[in-house]
Amino acid sequence: MTTTPSVRPEQDALVTEPLLVPGRNCWRTGACTRLAFAAGAQAQALALREALEAARKTVFIVGWHVDSRTRLPANGSAPAAALGDLLLARLHAVPGLRVYVLAWDFSMLYSAQRQWPPVYRQAWPDHRRLVHRLDARHPAGGAHHQNFVVVDDALAFVGGLDLARDTRQGDARPAPADAPGERNLQVVFDGGAAAWMGELARERWQASAGRPVARLSRTPASDAAHPWPPSLAPTVRDVTVGIARTAPAYGGRPGVGEIRQLYLDAVSHARHSLYLENAYFTAQALAGALTQRMREPAPPEVVLVTQRDATGWLDERAMQVLRARACAEIGEADGAGRFQVFAPVTAPADGTSSVRNKLLLVDDELICIGSANVNNRSFILDTECQVVVAANGRDDVRAALAHLRAELVGARLGQTAAEVATATAQDGIAQAIITADPDAKTLAPFTPQASVEDDALVGPGVWLDSERPVAPERLIDQFMSDVAAPRARRRAVLVGLVLALVLVMGLWRWTPLSDYLSLGFLMSLGYALKALPYAALAVVGCYVLGGLIAMPITVLIAASGLVFGAWQGGWYALAGTMLSALVTYGVGRLLGRDTVRRLAGPRINALSERIASQGILAMVVLRVLPVAPFSLVNVMAGASHISLRDYLVGTFLGMAPGIVLTVSFAHQLARAMEDPDALSIAIVVAAAVGLIVAAWGIQRGVDALGRARQRKDAARAQDAPVGGETV
Repeated sequence: MTTTPSVRPEQDALVTEPLLVPGRNCWRTGACTRLAFAAGAQAQALALREALEAARKTVFIVGWHVDSRTRLPANGSAPAAALGDLLLARLHAVPGLRVYVLAWDFSMLYSAQRQWPPVYRQAWPDHRRLVHRLDARHPAGGAHHQNFVVVDDALAFVGGLDLARDTRQGDARPAPADAPGERNLQVVFDGGAAAWMGELARERWQASAGRPVARLSRTPASDAAHPWPPSLAPTVRDVTVGIARTAPAYGGRPGVGEIRQLYLDAVSHARHSLYLENAYFTAQALAGALTQRMREPAPPEVVLVTQRDATGWLDERAMQVLRARACAEIGEADGAGRFQVFAPVTAPADGTSSVRNKLLLVDDELICIGSANVNNRSFILDTECQVVVAANGRDDVRAALAHLRAELVGARLGQTAAEVATATAQDGIAQAIITADPDAKTLAPFTPQASVEDDALVGPGVWLDSERPVAPERLIDQFMSDVAAPRARRRAVLVGLVLALVLVMGLWRWTPLSDYLSLGFLMSLGYALKALPYAALAVVGCYVLGGLIAMPITVLIAASGLVFGAWQGGWYALAGTMLSALVTYGVGRLLGRDTVRRLAGPRINALSERIASQGILAMVVLRVLPVAPFSLVNVMAGASHISLRDYLVGTFLGMAPGIVLTVSFAHQLARAMEDPDALSIAIVVAAAVGLIVAAWGIQRGVDALGRARQRKDAARAQDAPVGGETV
């Protein structure tokens, strides 16, 4: 059987026009002399090491997470080395070299998989020409998610390998490896396109740090001095690379949605096939565009390879539900069976996603690869970067793209690229996968589904994967009660709060009070309190005082672990956090808040009540998402519909895993610096086990809550009078 290409009549003209239009669906286009598709984590890691060892001027490492302990493989006679050690050696060898590392300033939600911030800062080598920064310059709920490396403005690595180790695997983790059947993909290129990636790195650095990085001369490097890795053979030569971005509106900068538009244009231009690999598939705009294509008389074949299970309870509660809805919407419009979803049947032992590529292949004409997930966040809210390579009429590029797709699919089927290409030419991509040897392949058809309980918990406009930045005041307003404090008291309290806020800001700004935020000062204070007979009460009191003046809770928790150790410090931190949360909740309860009904109508108040009915889940989410400071969330909750019971339970479930990890890692760091032994490793293992148990408990608790709510609603429905309303 041979499939007939699906082509819309108007597309014969469309495909002759360039898809990439700067200012519409890409930021810049640039020429490159060499471009390689590096498939496989080991090949990528070796190529990166070779490039870093040839760096002479600048290195930009930009990622969602960048870990100094990531091990890069041996290079010739040089043994495997940690990323931080390798960079330090190069800095010593090349006096003019500068290294810039930019990662996301993450929330407690991901603390199990990341270096804890104080450890992160100390783990990176101390060198005046190596600067590392945690990027927090994004809207509430957003993240810095770009993933690329630029060497000397002459070579760029985009997509593919995360320079991060999972902290649950121990310090001796070898160089990153692919999951079973997976080919982690990265695009590597030079020339003017790489120079534009250097410009993008400088723009993001300036947006985050508020200061620029000097630009290099555009004089091309000689072949002898060029950092192109010797182990990596170019796939194609002399092509144009497009660079597309997502950047949310923030701090006076307008938002950028080039990646979203690029995907929509790619769907519109597709003639024969669309092949996607992505762990997520929840973008409403893309689902709508694919739904429209499926309604056509001859739609293109669309193959989605996505992960089967979520990697965390939050993903399961939100992203899997939204993916199931998106796939169902497309499937309902697909009368010809052209939309097919597949998922790996195996997963890495560490529990991470087995679909790490973020790529789109359109026919044999275009590939888009980078950091962006196919979800609303990556299209609107997070900072992302995708690069695009188009054939533009060149047969050698078409052949390279067709071979790459066959190689990626073949790795999951246990077949060669040639075998996959033959099967695809006869029956299409989906049939080539379905008819492959079931004993050899690691890919199977998959129908995304969500449980009734999860679907009920996730509303249609869930802000966990919002199509627009989440304004803090908008999120807070959703939780506010319509029970107002008396007008005179409200005015007096408002004036008092404003004056107190101005006073505290002035004290932090113009007095030595800001020094009290330092970890060193808090440790000194902790050692002084440790000698007191009532040390526990004194430490808990510091937490309460810190909450009232809005001190960062993470710094207090870290100091507790460093001074009092993992177990005693953990109990102090947990007790202090909960009491501080209770006191500041009481402050919010005393203040009250006017309803926003006059401003936004009854719909917002109804939404507030609906969220309040899921109070525990709402509080857990607020604790683990970087939405607002700890004290602000507490005061907000006190003035909201959320009950004290749900507030305290949600706070405990949301904060306890992060507290355990923070104090354990802090204590382990202190012990390792004083007297390294096996105990510090045991504490890390215990922290990981504790996190797993806590995550399991949270999931079971949320499941039970959802079932209880459903039973309660069903009972109310049965008790409701016929034809009337219940109040």
